Amino acid sequence: MRRLQDADFDTDASFIAEEIMRPLRFVVDPDMSLRQVTRHMFNHGTNATVVVDNNMAPLGEITCSILFQFGLPDFFSSLHSVAFIRDYDPFDRYFRDETKLKARDIMSDDFVTVPQDATLMELVFMLAIKGLPKVYVVNDNHIVGEISQNTLLDRIMN
Repeated sequence: MRRLQDADFDTDASFIAEEIMRPLRFVVDPDMSLRQVTRHMFNHGTNATVVVDNNMAPLGEITCSILFQFGLPDFFSSLHSVAFIRDYDPFDRYFRDETKLKARDIMSDDFVTVPQDATLMELVFMLAIKGLPKVYVVNDNHIVGEISQNTLLDRIMN
């Protein structure tokens, strides 16, 4: 098996966030219905999206993990198995509140923004070491792009 160190990479190249980021595929309004949010996420093939205000300032993030965990009781995070509760429907809460739930109801304020001059090492640390699905690039507190794990890997490898 060939290691990354053995590959033919330009290790002297230094990239910053502005050079790596991609345009946002879509943004979410805080009053967008949860059904619309999940449909956009599916259609755009993303597992995380940013919720913004009218000025493109970031308010929160919605991820697939947040969506899955929304219907689960808190104690599930400490379980090693769920085999003993096979008949539990974790999506009952979605179906019950489906017409009322908005992006603002489920978004997390635990997301990361980076300046346009964030270094490659900072990005690798956040996306690979911290395991974030993506970071959002900002200029004067306005989102101007996003960097996902895939985007970063593609830039490093190519």
